[in-house]
Amino acid sequence: MTARALCGVALASAACAPAVTATPTYPTRRARADAVLALGDASARLEAGRARTLHVSARVRAAGQVHEGRGIVAVRPPTDVRMVLIGPSGLTALDLWVSGARDRLAVPALARIERDAPPRPGRPQNFLRWWLLAPLSGRVLWVDDAGRVTLRARDGATVEVTLRGGRVRATRRTRTDVERVEADLAGCGEATWRSEVAGVEVRIVCESVSGPAPDRAFEAPP
Repeated sequence: MTARALCGVALASAACAPAVTATPTYPTRRARADAVLALGDASARLEAGRARTLHVSARVRAAGQVHEGRGIVAVRPPTDVRMVLIGPSGLTALDLWVSGARDRLAVPALARIERDAPPRPGRPQNFLRWWLLAPLSGRVLWVDDAGRVTLRARDGATVEVTLRGGRVRATRRTRTDVERVEADLAGCGEATWRSEVAGVEVRIVCESVSGPAPDRAFEAPP
């Protein structure tokens, strides 16, 4: 999951034209239908609904430190995700299990295990439920004249989505965090996820994709 964010601003002279601000509007029936179709097409390109195993490399930046690893992300819609990353030493750096409303996050190097912990900044479980199991899903609230769609996700988060040039940008706002993702619109691409509140950034590059993981991969860890 990464992204090269492109923000091109050209200043040709000191005298610049006034900035144009996109105006959110309550969507007409046609605008809502067009937005739903566009999001559905993007979800299909992200292979939503397909059980699969992504072979990835990852780079995590948190608390002024950078950690790298390689591993797998196993996805079994509509409820299950398992992510295991191995660090440069060959030891497990992170083990994340999500099944429905339950989850478990283990960081062996810190001797830390969290189970069904309440939402807090920098904790990606709810985001991953949305992004890997039902990407870009939600009820369309607004559509603006710049093509940005605002959704209400099932867990109550507000999500602003922009689709452009084979890429997606999404800002997900919850009661505890502001999360941003920039990613390729591909079943196996690059993406970057950031927690604005916690200052955590995760960049994931999908190197290959294979078939469904065995059922034992989704069994609840001890």
